[in-house]
Amino acid sequence: MLRCGNWLTGTSNTLSTLTSLTSLIGQQGDTCSLTMLKTTGEGRVTPSVPDLPLDVYNDLQCPICLEFFRHPVILPCSHVLCRAPCAENLFDFNFIRCPVCRENCYISGGIGSLPRVIALESIIDKYRTERRKALQNATKGQKQSKRGQDDSDVIPLAPSASGAISPVGQTRRESPHSQLDYSRTMLLRDSILQALSSEAPNLPATPRHHPLLPVVSNSTDTDTWEHSLLEITSSDLPSCSCHGGVTSRYCHECQRCVCDLCGNQDHPVTHRTERIEDAVLHIKENLALNLEKMVNSQLKVVSSLQCQRRNMKEMEESYKRRQEEINMQCDSLLAEVENKRSLFLADLDQEERMRRSEMEEVVDVYEKVLSASQSLGRHATTLLETGTTPSILQISPALTERLINSHVDCEACGAVRDDLELDMNTVTATCSGRIVDLRRQQAMLRDIHYLNPPDPPAIDVTRCARSVDTVALFLAPPRGTSDVIDTYHIHYCSEEQKALGIEETVTCRSGHNEHLTCLSPTAASLSHVALLENLHRATTHYFYAAASNRAGHSGNSEVVQCVTLSPRDSVVPVPVIMESMCKAYTTSIRVFTPSPHDVAPEQSISHYLLYRPRDRKSLWRAVALCGRQEHRVFGLEADTQYEFVVMASNPRGECQLSQKLLLRTEHGGS
Repeated sequence: MLRCGNWLTGTSNTLSTLTSLTSLIGQQGDTCSLTMLKTTGEGRVTPSVPDLPLDVYNDLQCPICLEFFRHPVILPCSHVLCRAPCAENLFDFNFIRCPVCRENCYISGGIGSLPRVIALESIIDKYRTERRKALQNATKGQKQSKRGQDDSDVIPLAPSASGAISPVGQTRRESPHSQLDYSRTMLLRDSILQALSSEAPNLPATPRHHPLLPVVSNSTDTDTWEHSLLEITSSDLPSCSCHGGVTSRYCHECQRCVCDLCGNQDHPVTHRTERIEDAVLHIKENLALNLEKMVNSQLKVVSSLQCQRRNMKEMEESYKRRQEEINMQCDSLLAEVENKRSLFLADLDQEERMRRSEMEEVVDVYEKVLSASQSLGRHATTLLETGTTPSILQISPALTERLINSHVDCEACGAVRDDLELDMNTVTATCSGRIVDLRRQQAMLRDIHYLNPPDPPAIDVTRCARSVDTVALFLAPPRGTSDVIDTYHIHYCSEEQKALGIEETVTCRSGHNEHLTCLSPTAASLSHVALLENLHRATTHYFYAAASNRAGHSGNSEVVQCVTLSPRDSVVPVPVIMESMCKAYTTSIRVFTPSPHDVAPEQSISHYLLYRPRDRKSLWRAVALCGRQEHRVFGLEADTQYEFVVMASNPRGECQLSQKLLLRTEHGGS
């Protein structure tokens, strides 16, 4: 499975790793003690320095060369490699296979687009610099303290990390390299913290709240979810604040203890008071009821959490199946479709990460709500079982409020289950729409073969028309999709020429490389037309056509007989083109003719718009106007002059042509 680059995830994971590395080094630095160094007989410090712990080195070493990272770059799978030569040797045509997780990562911009891990690079550089300084300082201090000592003596340099000082005359046999180990770990931790401080502002400050989830109330710390107001403190019953006497009753409205004098005189009559012992029993019953409601709500949260996890698994499997289908389809095509496949996979991968992020937020909130409610439930249970009367009276209002809030949060989480199922149905429907079907392209590739001579062309006699001195021959498109026609050869002769064995030929390019699209589907009846002009009036002519390409010539079509009209036989109105209302664009031209509206429907006259490039001896392309006065031809070349003419014909094959109009498309750069 391919993965496309999203560097935000990788950078966050790398910073998380560096943060944990800092904590680990800090712990090691605190436990190290700056004690003593051992000297050799020559008065020199032992040059060997012990390595850092293995887990620390693993975070700073390249998994390929097993050395400190050199120009580290991060892959889309979040693993880090040395750029040269490790990553360069693995890079192959915009793909790189991660040596750690075996992921095939697609890099759209090449290896140069991989982001460098500046923080990690700075850590290693600073560590190396500070390490050299530490060794130099340690060597210098060792030489100074060496004076007056024997070669085998142990020289005390500093107290331990705990602050304890060895008694005078006591020899401490500790590791000769503990001071260097402490210096190295502390220097490395400082370098990491300094590097992280430069990148930490770029990280998101707070997580985005999911729109389907309620905001959990009364939570000051989303990581610990502690209940700071539920601490149990034991004390005697408070004295009355008004009379100073011993309190013996409890007011439910005021939620405080009162004395008998307050209950008889100063306390409002409408407030319900009762003996403290009875109030404690009632409070316990209320707490137990709220606890039971919260436990029932927890079951709903557990069910919703399981449903969401199943949805996540189904979503992952669904996207995985779609990716496998796309890979299978794209692998069957040629190298030209490689970029297309990468776009498909990038779209799926991006959408999957987006859906996963939303679902993980839901799961995190559910887990936090569940953890908070469970913690609160255990605390309430402990209070009901072992709580004393003063403690129950003191914290019962806050505990009751927390239980109610937790119950509301659990109910809110359980209420969005239907919305989550609807959201998953939407995800499944969206994923079902991400299907690639390349069977037509595969069929086109299978049809690629050697070029053959074209089949004989066909003349559509039902649409051919003639005027006084012009004949319009409509050529049917090639019968087979594999036919390639470069040139048409139109052969014709009159009755007299036929008797004399004389034949004339007009050669026209097919123009098969020109593309045309129309605004209206009804105007897409596109045909090739050969206009044979300057013929004799009222004369019988014979026509046939042949085609050719680089592989050879086709056979001849059937012979078509056509008689040109005399001037008095022409009954079709001559169409016109309004040049002032025509407009040219870069790749299209709009032509306006009022002729389709100038004829009566009973005449059954059809109008065609014919056009071709002026400087090319090619066939005319014909588009049926279908009663429209305005038509826009698309797919033209920029800065090219085109000829336009409108032809009107009736069912008897009689036609008239408008004047020819030259229009030039605009320049592509304008």
